[in-house]
Amino acid sequence: MEAKNNLQHGDILFCWSNGIIGKGIRKVTSSRYNHVAIVLVIDGEVFIVDAQSRGVFPLPYENWMLLNGYEYEVMRYKYTSQTWGKIFRQRVLSKTGITGYDFLFLFLWYPLYLLTGKWYGSSEEKSEKRNVCSELAGWSYKIPEYWKLSPQDLYNFMFNSNLFQCV
Repeated sequence: MEAKNNLQHGDILFCWSNGIIGKGIRKVTSSRYNHVAIVLVIDGEVFIVDAQSRGVFPLPYENWMLLNGYEYEVMRYKYTSQTWGKIFRQRVLSKTGITGYDFLFLFLWYPLYLLTGKWYGSSEEKSEKRNVCSELAGWSYKIPEYWKLSPQDLYNFMFNSNLFQCV
């Protein structure tokens, strides 16, 4: 797990927890990860933005860790700049406070996708109002078909891309 002081703006945290929901998500998706979160550094303070049952909100790192207790691995975008950082922060924060949690993705659409291999869930337009964690992170980085991604799917995409690196 990367120390808070080593986290950088735009980092993606691939998380796992030992609660019943976390274990259930990992079992259903055959994944190591059950959650994804985004790091934003604002005026030197580390914030975590993620989609939880209450919706999309930023929290200071310490509060986020106390609330969730996740362990995590970090994926980092390779091509950052000051201009990129401002645009990325604005994009991520545009979802906060107005985007709900997509319970249907979690309990219906993704399991159905795993069973049939066909996507019946939200489209890009419909995913604007509700997100799950991996969908939010995929949207933030403009990843194709982000609305279909589980945490493991997103990790696999980033791991196999030349745009990201594990740290």
